[in-house]
Amino acid sequence: MVRKKYILIGISGFVVFIVLISTLLFISQNQQRITHQTVGINTVLPTPTPFSLAQTVLTLSYADQTHTKINILINTGTNNVHGALLFLTYPPQSFSSFSIIPGNFFDIPVVYVQNVDQTQRQIIYGLGTPPGKKGKQGNAILATITYTKASNSAEFIPQLLPKTTVTADGISQSVLETINGL
Repeated sequence: MVRKKYILIGISGFVVFIVLISTLLFISQNQQRITHQTVGINTVLPTPTPFSLAQTVLTLSYADQTHTKINILINTGTNNVHGALLFLTYPPQSFSSFSIIPGNFFDIPVVYVQNVDQTQRQIIYGLGTPPGKKGKQGNAILATITYTKASNSAEFIPQLLPKTTVTADGISQSVLETINGL
């Protein structure tokens, strides 16, 4: 009698375990993921849900006639943006000096991460509002890249990667809809 009780409890536990694993697999398979490859100059990112709050557009634009400065422009739509994590790639050995600074979008910008990995040819730059501050709407310069082109090299033409994210108040997913390149 006791043995049958333990067998019944074991079978019930196994069934619950299978249902839990099946549910987790179902949820993970139905989430759309943004790939880590460059898709092209103008990239429309996949929307994670049928109703999307992704309305923000990032655009790369030359800031001067000599092509030594590039602005990363932001248009937030109706989103109150409070941060961006930019992933850029660039041609090998295309610059001899490089800097990236916040633009005029955030009133008091905070740079959370800044890394140039010359081995991977990737720039990671994260900026946003100070902790506890509300996000902001509008069109402005999110950041400015200043560089000196390396002699005898390809033109420095960075591309924002699809894994770039923009965060907004009250929204847990990225609100980035479109990336427009140079």
